[in-house]
Amino acid sequence: MYVTTRYVGVQRGGVDYLFFLLTEDYIQEYKKIAEGLMPLLEGFARDLGDAGALVRPFPGGGKDTLGDALRKHWREDRIKPTKSTLPALLVTDVDFDDFDPESNNHLYISLRDAMDNSGDIKVFELKELLDELVLGARIGDLFGVASDYFLEQKRKKSKQAAVDVVEVRPRIFGVSLDVKKGIEFLKSLRQ
Repeated sequence: MYVTTRYVGVQRGGVDYLFFLLTEDYIQEYKKIAEGLMPLLEGFARDLGDAGALVRPFPGGGKDTLGDALRKHWREDRIKPTKSTLPALLVTDVDFDDFDPESNNHLYISLRDAMDNSGDIKVFELKELLDELVLGARIGDLFGVASDYFLEQKRKKSKQAAVDVVEVRPRIFGVSLDVKKGIEFLKSLRQ
């Protein structure tokens, strides 16, 4: 794991993938988030071994490192670093200075989904994701493994959304349809 004040100048060296933790300074201010997130990320960094490196800011250095990432040319039609998607992991297979979101392989993974409304980390969900990233990095196909993982997660959510739309109630009138959930489900299929 690298701990740095700036992401500019960070090079892959002998690893295949760099995992940049993008945060604002608040992650250090809110102990609950840091206490839940950092142990998982430290274990993740250990599990990566020589396949990748986690790069994170020094406590209080989130503003500078986030600024380095924001200055990259992000495509308008893709997810990009914003306050509502942080904390996040930016994964790339090139040195940070050479990284161009328009032309280089990368993943931008918001860790917001792994947190509940009160800021508690959903440990098992995040651990599952990090384990898949480790697997992909170790076999040298991080982007393929991640793509498969995210497609499977989307399928699971679609199946659950479809199940939530229809409710079977034995001995009453048979089947009930939640129109609001049905509309949300159909919208999710188009994405």
